Amino acid sequence: MQRRLRILMAMLSLLLLGTSSAWAAPIPEPEPDPATHALVIDFVEKDAYVEPYATRVIITPRYLRFDDGEGAADFILYDRKRKLIYSVTEEDHSVMVLRAKHHEAAPPVELRMMHRAMGEMTDVPSVNGVKPRHYQFLVNGEVCYEYVVIPGLLKDAVAAFKEFNAVIASDARLTVNIIPADVRNVCSVAMSAYAVNYNLMHGFPVQGWSPDGKARSLLGYNENVAVNPTWFTLPAGYRRFTVEDVRGGGGRSR
Repeated sequence: MQRRLRILMAMLSLLLLGTSSAWAAPIPEPEPDPATHALVIDFVEKDAYVEPYATRVIITPRYLRFDDGEGAADFILYDRKRKLIYSVTEEDHSVMVLRAKHHEAAPPVELRMMHRAMGEMTDVPSVNGVKPRHYQFLVNGEVCYEYVVIPGLLKDAVAAFKEFNAVIASDARLTVNIIPADVRNVCSVAMSAYAVNYNLMHGFPVQGWSPDGKARSLLGYNENVAVNPTWFTLPAGYRRFTVEDVRGGGGRSR
């Protein structure tokens, strides 16, 4: 998850021709989190031609943190109150900030999107008395993603993921129109900008996979983990900039 999101945010920062609006206000520091306990979710992910790797998500009412596990130097922090995403990269000692945009932009291509219910997974155990359910997400008749959900499981996590995805999508809709038509893919357009919560519509996704070889599975979760305050702080001395800085060519450090 962390690597996938890092790639997405890097792509956004490089799309210099997208619509931009200057953000003159200083970049705010994350505030202390009053929560004493957090929900921690562990996944295993797989990309094509890459060995499976573990990712972790930490959730409180105020923050989400995505990283590769304990001691991770690179991470993504989402401030749910301010709707700000901080992407921290140790290699170049930087923090890129993305904020929610308030606009609507029409898709550059026709997107006929639908979910297809494939039924209950009868050959696996029930969770809280509920059988996992299998769905497909299709765009223009093409199967883009398949996922297995458990309705009612981890409702707070589902809500938090939807919030985070909405911020990503609000920025992606500014840039998706400039992707050349010959490399544009209806699945990626829909899933990155117009249907970002495609796998959260029916419950918490415990498994998902796509035709390009990407996959994610739930390893486990703990709803009562003591909060470490350092989870929600940014490294001192790192260069700070926004996506708007990059698009505008300013590259301001803060």
